Amino acid sequence: MNYGKAVFLGALMLSLLGGCTGAGSAAETDLTTATEISSTTESASSQTDTSSSSAQSMSQSEIQSSLDAEGNKVYDVTWSPDNAAVVFIRQDTEASNIYVWKTGESAAALLYAAEDTTSGFLWSPDSNYFLVDVGHMGPGTITITLIDADSLKEVDSNITTSSVSPPVWSPDSQSLALSVEAEDGSGTVYLIVYSVQTGSSATLLEQTNAYGPFAVTSWDADGTISYTEVTATGDRTTAKTIQAPTT
Repeated sequence: MNYGKAVFLGALMLSLLGGCTGAGSAAETDLTTATEISSTTESASSQTDTSSSSAQSMSQSEIQSSLDAEGNKVYDVTWSPDNAAVVFIRQDTEASNIYVWKTGESAAALLYAAEDTTSGFLWSPDSNYFLVDVGHMGPGTITITLIDADSLKEVDSNITTSSVSPPVWSPDSQSLALSVEAEDGSGTVYLIVYSVQTGSSATLLEQTNAYGPFAVTSWDADGTISYTEVTATGDRTTAKTIQAPTT
């Protein structure tokens, strides 16, 4: 092989080797870039998931702050005894609606539209139920709706009381003590115990020609129910007691 041909072949080999090295370097650069992009994407995805998780998990204080921020659009805010849920009325654009907001959830659930006379809520001691007072706070019949706090379904929508005071829950959350008036207009009033499980009622006291309904004031752990009566002068008696029926 002559000298000129050898030089030519050597140059050609160097050129080919250089091209391979450059391609390898470019491939390494592309791989590094792809790795960086993947890492950045995973990081962004992780941040998004964290943000989403945070949005779906509202604590009691965060829920209360959110309600406070709405000002007088929200009222009758009533937390359950275990602070796991809150029921309230919100003045929306078209109407006032009843909502339930459970801790750990990102938004309140709409229960149903509030009546103009809806005046408050009463939770059971175990936080499994709450009452919606949809009647008039004053003389006359007050209608009360019993709601299952877990399913948010109505258990009974036709509990009535003639008393100006709300019903009183039993300590085990299975019964309500309340006063009702005879439907015939005779003036007879009854002190009854309503069963949450069966929807039936048991009469504890009956008073004919009464001056007004009974008012239940408490139900103690030993089964003692305290109540008052209306006197001829329109005043209320000192507290009297009666034992709740045993089950």
